[in-house]
Amino acid sequence: MQRIGLALLLLAIASGPALAAPVALSADGEGSALIAPFWSVRGGHDALLSLRNNSDAATSAKLRLVEADGVEVLSLNVYLDAQDTWVAALTNAGTDQAPEDELITADATCILPAPTRDDAGVARIELPPLVHGHGYLEIIEMGRADFGLSIATTSWPDCDELAERFETGDWRDDPSVGLIPAIGWLSATVQIINVGVGGMVSPEVAALRGFSDIVQHTSPDSEVPNLSTAHTADTDAGRTESRVCDGEGCSVYAWNLPVEAVASVLAAQRFEASYSANPAIRGKAAFVYTRPLARFEGEAFGIDGNALLAARGRDAELRAGYDVCVPVPPVVGRPICGTRFIQGRRTRPVDVVHLGEPVTGAPERSLLGTLDALILETSITGIGVDDLIAGEFELLISQNTEGDDRVLTSADGQIVRGDPVVGFAVQQFSNGRLELPVGDPVLSNYRVVEPLIHLSIEPSGTEEE
Repeated sequence: MQRIGLALLLLAIASGPALAAPVALSADGEGSALIAPFWSVRGGHDALLSLRNNSDAATSAKLRLVEADGVEVLSLNVYLDAQDTWVAALTNAGTDQAPEDELITADATCILPAPTRDDAGVARIELPPLVHGHGYLEIIEMGRADFGLSIATTSWPDCDELAERFETGDWRDDPSVGLIPAIGWLSATVQIINVGVGGMVSPEVAALRGFSDIVQHTSPDSEVPNLSTAHTADTDAGRTESRVCDGEGCSVYAWNLPVEAVASVLAAQRFEASYSANPAIRGKAAFVYTRPLARFEGEAFGIDGNALLAARGRDAELRAGYDVCVPVPPVVGRPICGTRFIQGRRTRPVDVVHLGEPVTGAPERSLLGTLDALILETSITGIGVDDLIAGEFELLISQNTEGDDRVLTSADGQIVRGDPVVGFAVQQFSNGRLELPVGDPVLSNYRVVEPLIHLSIEPSGTEEE
């Protein structure tokens, strides 16, 4: 009897309302909002997406595919059964010069709008023309299934029935019918694969806990929910809470806008990653930093400041200073300095810095298929050949809080400095060619991914130099 009672209690908890909690970064990769910092379908790259429901209740999620300039190119509703995983791939069925970009899935998990499938059950969803061919993903858990039973609902009806609910059923007028708030047990992986060079990386997906304590289920074409629609206990009263943590502990702050609460838990002032661009081993490195909230910036919400780049050698010597440049990306031949800018002075929400041998416009030679990356060659004129061979690459968010720069300021006046950034570094080496028993030789390439290290700086009232 005790065991049965415990089981019923756990099931009641799983199917009950979500516990109110501030928005916070998840430590275990599970959450109710996920941000995958990068995908690419250029230069021979594909992206494999796996979205997992780790709970024992069926749940729904909104998936948004966003390109590097912040333009949303695809929105889907994904209906995951308990302990279900949905798998899809982003690929280019054409060429870089004449792309035919699409999302492909053979997974039986229901997605809406329901795509056409071939006899083998494979769906090919055509993407609109892409400007950059790379970007990021945001995934929001909208609500769990609950049809009035005393236990958690573990599976959804078939896809046709779910689609019909939006057409003539309960969800036509109220998409929240039959759902309860998200519990935050979604996780995801994105693997960026280049078969031609034998390279694969899987950047860390940022996960947020406590993103919403209400049902946010909507039709597939709805603009919400998204990363700007966080909801905590007092959001309706004009205060959305977040838990912001640093090396000294965690604090809970209230914000006037839900998007500010999300920004506060992602904000940092410095990001570092190690790299090697040694030509002796054909070393290449890419430094990716994504601002997933940039597309929500406007009159009400925005973050200002300069994003300054610097490289340090392995001896910790600063290779290029934090000199403020004119507000345009430098051409090859200039030192590394204020190459990217935030809010109005910045080029796009996803930026990539490429270090290593020149790309020279050939997509197959770009480490992640990003032809519009800032390219820093290892033999830049005016910089010694060894200056950019190996070391630490650093991004500093420089803000003038006494000037016109807008910074994150909570409802009670607490300033959280920095910029909400998620990103990673990719390293590739090659030690020559491998002779195979049969067929042509292949390059022996090695790729590794490194998460960006978030570093804090003591706050001050003026811009750092």
